[in-house]
Amino acid sequence: MEFHDLANMFPPIESEAFDELCEDIKANGLQEPIIIFEGKILDGRNRYLACRRLNIEPRYSDFSGDPVALVISRNIKRRHLTPNERAMLVRNFRLLAVGDVESQVSNKKEENSAGCAQPPYKSEEVGKILGISRSMVKDANKVFSSGTPEQIKAVEAGRVTIRATARKMRGAKPEKKRRNMDPEKPEHSDRLAARIERQRMQAEITGRLKNGLTELTSLPLPSEVAAIARKMSPASRKEIDARVESALIWLKEFYNVWSNTHAQAAISASDGTDHVDAGNGERVA
Repeated sequence: MEFHDLANMFPPIESEAFDELCEDIKANGLQEPIIIFEGKILDGRNRYLACRRLNIEPRYSDFSGDPVALVISRNIKRRHLTPNERAMLVRNFRLLAVGDVESQVSNKKEENSAGCAQPPYKSEEVGKILGISRSMVKDANKVFSSGTPEQIKAVEAGRVTIRATARKMRGAKPEKKRRNMDPEKPEHSDRLAARIERQRMQAEITGRLKNGLTELTSLPLPSEVAAIARKMSPASRKEIDARVESALIWLKEFYNVWSNTHAQAAISASDGTDHVDAGNGERVA
């Protein structure tokens, strides 16, 4: 079955992660159906390919809502993307959903005649869904609309950030923190790669934390969960006891550090000191 262009905005998962997905589907079955839109796979490319490898007939579900919002929402939750990677997606989604002014008008006419719910998106709207700032969206638009092929290639390869490229194109002075960094110089490439890797790791940990807390708080009431747990085998209850104890120790330590972080941020704010938001890597007051 053919993949929808919106689904292809995100790269497929790599070999090791794909093998793990196959093992999970083999052991537990396909938990989520493959989402179909306009006769093509909108969400579930990796699950579809895993089912083909395992010779399992997948389940399908037709979708009639907003395809852009669905694809972004599903993939942002599953993948841990840096602000730079999210900004690159703004260009890709906007080209598909909007294009130039003439194509916007054409798209609207086609959508109205076909009864499709997909609206034309502006970059700012896609950026909001992706969770990045308006300034980052502006930088992404500048790089991909006015940048040289070499600059765009460097950004797409992850050798340089969108923000640094946009500042260089505007002729702005480098940020004070990065005044000695020139991404095009070979001697700085290792430092830039390390910075991007730190951003990636920060995005991954932030995503895992948010997803873990969401999963925990989405469970039924503790009394209901405990009632179910009491019916488990002794071995399972013993395992749950050990994990609950470890989780409590981690949560208590995290809460103490988190509280101190908030206190320090409040002090910095009162002093007018900048700090970086761990959620999106943006510098805020």
